Amino acid sequence: MTDKLYAVALTGNVRFDGKIRGAGTELEDVPETIALEIEALGVGEIEEIDGGGERDKTVSEEEIVQAIQQLDKENPDQFTKGGKPEVKVIEEILGGRQISAKERDSAWAVIEAAKPEDSDTSTENGSA
Repeated sequence: MTDKLYAVALTGNVRFDGKIRGAGTELEDVPETIALEIEALGVGEIEEIDGGGERDKTVSEEEIVQAIQQLDKENPDQFTKGGKPEVKVIEEILGGRQISAKERDSAWAVIEAAKPEDSDTSTENGSA
């Protein structure tokens, strides 16, 4: 029997692989039984990832960025509780090609880095 594999975004502290992992930690390739237990305890959000099936159709970071940009920011079903885009929703936009949570996170970081800062930019070039 092969377990499905999950990506887990921890929302609380968990002992995993003999180490304490804190909230905000992303775990990859977590067996289904462990992922479901983490979710049941309320200390993590899980997303099923491909356990070795059709990963031959590579997806570039640029394609993932473009897919994320198509999401409806007002639709909470397209984002995790932590505010990241749902992997399954991105995969739907990509025509079923699968990506990992790590690939999603990399593309999301590109988008976040490109956002203009919300701070007052009018004082940036001011003189002292």
